Amino acid sequence: MKIRKCTCGEDILLDDQMYYFLSGNPIAHSGGALCVTLNGKQINIARLVACIPNGLLPDHIDRNIHNNLASNIRTSTYSQNAANVSRRSSNKSGYIGVTYREDGRTHWQMTFTCGTFSACKRYPTAESAAARDLLAKTHFGAFAKLNFPEVS
Repeated sequence: MKIRKCTCGEDILLDDQMYYFLSGNPIAHSGGALCVTLNGKQINIARLVACIPNGLLPDHIDRNIHNNLASNIRTSTYSQNAANVSRRSSNKSGYIGVTYREDGRTHWQMTFTCGTFSACKRYPTAESAAARDLLAKTHFGAFAKLNFPEVS
């Protein structure tokens, strides 16, 4: 494993071969990904590391775009990639996929990439988050980012 600096100043983790392959080329952010320009074409580094074909996306298992070790990148569909997300900064519940809504009545709601599931209305947030985790594991499998990962 080797470390390079991104144009933003963050450390980028790369496997030895990729480090030497990319040497001399600056690595910069572009559209939420790290890219390098090779032969005049901008290329997503994670896509290059994992040899990901068009129509699929690279997914950083640890959600850190600066960790481009081959062991941290997997091929995913758009839906799977969207499932591996962190809690939104605007989220008031403190849990991934559980939001607080006031629209005449107060309730907690779970939201998924594939639509909205709101069967956990008026449950305490931890119970809603646990129910969301169960549904996320069923729907997204290993790609699901869970509120309670230690619970299987």
